[in-house]
Amino acid sequence: RCAGADDARRALGLARAAGLPIAVRGGGHSIAGHGVAAGAVVIDLGQLTGVRIDAAARLAIVGPGCRWGDLIAAGEPTDLATPGGYNPRVGVSGLTLGGGYGALTRAHGMACDSLLAFELILADGTAVHVDDSQPELLWAGRGAGANFGIVTELRLRLHPIGPVFVSNLTFPVERSGELLRRYRDWVAGVPDALTAYVGFEGRGVFVAAIYLGEPSEGERLMAPLRALGPPLEDRSGPTSYAAIHESNRDEFPDGLHNAWRSHFIAGLDDATIAALADYAGRAPGTDLYFVLEHLGGKMAAPAPAATAFPHRGAAFGVAIAINWRPKASPARLLELADGLHAALAPASVGVYANYLGAGASFAEAAAAYGPNLPRLRALKRRYDPDNVFRSNVNIPPTDSSAPP
Repeated sequence: RCAGADDARRALGLARAAGLPIAVRGGGHSIAGHGVAAGAVVIDLGQLTGVRIDAAARLAIVGPGCRWGDLIAAGEPTDLATPGGYNPRVGVSGLTLGGGYGALTRAHGMACDSLLAFELILADGTAVHVDDSQPELLWAGRGAGANFGIVTELRLRLHPIGPVFVSNLTFPVERSGELLRRYRDWVAGVPDALTAYVGFEGRGVFVAAIYLGEPSEGERLMAPLRALGPPLEDRSGPTSYAAIHESNRDEFPDGLHNAWRSHFIAGLDDATIAALADYAGRAPGTDLYFVLEHLGGKMAAPAPAATAFPHRGAAFGVAIAINWRPKASPARLLELADGLHAALAPASVGVYANYLGAGASFAEAAAAYGPNLPRLRALKRRYDPDNVFRSNVNIPPTDSSAPP
């Protein structure tokens, strides 16, 4: 458990001298469990949770153990924030280095797009300040950073946050197909300040919309969905950016096993809607949860090669999540999750590195990094030829390297 960057550097050197593998743990949960590994030295950065806000420069200087809740709370008095995840328990470092998207992404880009600089310990123990003077490492850090070293500090651009309006509408699961078709037509015309997810779980199908602006305009924008008829549940109204995240704090409780799947898709065709509606009908009574994530907007502004994260053209992401108690059998849940994942595969344009589970194949890692993989592999050969940093969605330095 590191008390500072020097502890991390010394732990890395000792582990390498002893021939032991390493795993680097930041502040979050790591759905795949990459922060620990059997027989490895765990370099735990979880105590390094400092946050400094420079409101005048619109800059946050963040420790690698910081979680989104820490960063949101630090920025709240200044009405500044940076794009990040929806759950306040998610680690800032891990999410950002893998891409990162959430409520601010359509308006302000991805988390990695606001990564201005970071402190990095390379495989040989060298400490490097990565900014525009190190363009290749900065590029790699914006979507594949866990492969290149231990990040001990991040510098993130902050964005102004004004009024926030949310609308959470829940409908009967039997209306999933109708809702998705209405949703497809509706989101094609909404502004970048609005983000609307569609989720499926045991209690029905819901739309969670977040509008960054005046509540009256948020109400007006939601009118097409309200035209579907009275929802089973309606939790709508003005709120704060911090409150959006706090409501998700207990969404994935400790002590459970988890498995996730993902796809990026370019659009909602009829076959994709039919597959989602079909599995929505199977979800009630199970612990199968999946969500259609609204992307586009400023996320799509950079070219696919502008950052290591390549999937700029995706209009939506699909996250499929299951969890089960220790000693329980996940067989039925895994069958459902894998079935939905396969049903959506024809529409897939890639997968999200941050959602890949333990034991992801090299083909899945390749789908996460897409056309940027050759450039990332060349950088891996330059900065980590021995693949020291491999407890991640791994980029092997050579074709002959062991798959992740």
